[in-house]
Amino acid sequence: MNNKTFTAAVVGLGNIGLGYDLAHDKDYVQTHTKAYLNHKGIQLSFGVDPDSKKRKAFERFSRCAAYSSLDDASKDFPSVDIISFCVAPEDRGQLWDTAARMRPKVVVLEKPLAKKVSEGKQVLSWAKKNKIALAVNYLRRFEPSTYVLKAALEKRRLGKTLGVDIRYNGGFFNNASHYIDLMILFFGKPKKVCHTRVKKAGGDVHADFVMEYPSFHIQGRSIEMACPVGEITFWCDNGKFFYQKFGQRIDIFEAQPDPVFRKFNELAMTKTIETTMAYAMKGMADNIFQFCRDKEKLLSDGQSAMETLELCGNILSNL
Repeated sequence: MNNKTFTAAVVGLGNIGLGYDLAHDKDYVQTHTKAYLNHKGIQLSFGVDPDSKKRKAFERFSRCAAYSSLDDASKDFPSVDIISFCVAPEDRGQLWDTAARMRPKVVVLEKPLAKKVSEGKQVLSWAKKNKIALAVNYLRRFEPSTYVLKAALEKRRLGKTLGVDIRYNGGFFNNASHYIDLMILFFGKPKKVCHTRVKKAGGDVHADFVMEYPSFHIQGRSIEMACPVGEITFWCDNGKFFYQKFGQRIDIFEAQPDPVFRKFNELAMTKTIETTMAYAMKGMADNIFQFCRDKEKLLSDGQSAMETLELCGNILSNL
């Protein structure tokens, strides 16, 4: 049995780096830090953040060292196998050279790959030049229920797909790109895309959009309300799949005789696809480990993230 262990580091100790797992006392795995800590084949070595409070929280949680910069960390840890960049694309600039010197097997980026296609190409070029694999945390690609739903759609469990409605908020690149990436995984690249409304929102935008496939359309809409929104309805001949609460629940609705209007059918929930979204980061860590150990395919890599970035760029073109 191959018991090899790989070292890991987390750069950026905000929500996805550590914060989400500080906010609960359950066994959920929602951050890079906890995913690496919990994996038997990965040894978390250190964390990095300029914020001293976040560093102290990381040290208490992980019992690992924390540094104010990756450059400082590299003096104590000149090499590491896995580096997670849990920072925004615009904050990665000074990290690339140091990361290259540390010779990781894989760098894990939080989505998106970049904000512009030209910048995304530079990231891919950096990875190729330095012979470093890129993973991008479109975490639904690491979650098993994603592939159960994909198979149900491909096998026409409820008949052919008639249309898809996406409702989201929290920014086009920050959140909608997750669902656009999922649509590419399920249906491939659309033949045409466009936006129908765009509103600037800080460093991101709110955007309504359309993805056109030969036999159906996907419509995405930004719902600008206080409560977080992340849901998808897949409309089919004989029912619908309702992907809700950001993928924490997937319900199947099928046409059933209406108990009141006897000549008609109603959509009634008949089954739920089990999901593990609260633990999806475990799947990410396991895929990274299997790549490092066995060269197993990364489920969300630089190339797939580049396809998503290009599509996002096409949706927002002609602004």
